[in-house]
Amino acid sequence: MTGDEAPRPRVVGHGDPRVPGPRAGGDRFSSLADASVAGGGGPTRPSITREQADGLTEPTQRFLDAEREESRKLATLHKELKPLRTDTLWPLLVELMEIDTAKHVRILEYLDERLAAVR
Repeated sequence: MTGDEAPRPRVVGHGDPRVPGPRAGGDRFSSLADASVAGGGGPTRPSITREQADGLTEPTQRFLDAEREESRKLATLHKELKPLRTDTLWPLLVELMEIDTAKHVRILEYLDERLAAVR
């Protein structure tokens, strides 16, 4: 290849509007936050009937209980794997699973709080 035919390295997000840059997600969040503060079109809470809330309460509690139990098991496993923390990836993987489980618990708690407000 010669001249303009030679491949050129691309710097992602710099000068090419078709390629999102490393902060594209952050920019979308900022735009959404700005719109919400300015009274614009941020996400709205879905309306839910009392009957729907009643129907979602039991499965939400069941999932929440299961995630909390998983959290306890992962905490125990994390302690058991401490001697291996410098030798293998297992402690890191379990730690990441703990973070993910904590996220699930928080989402379910949020949902449970919203359901309780309707009931």
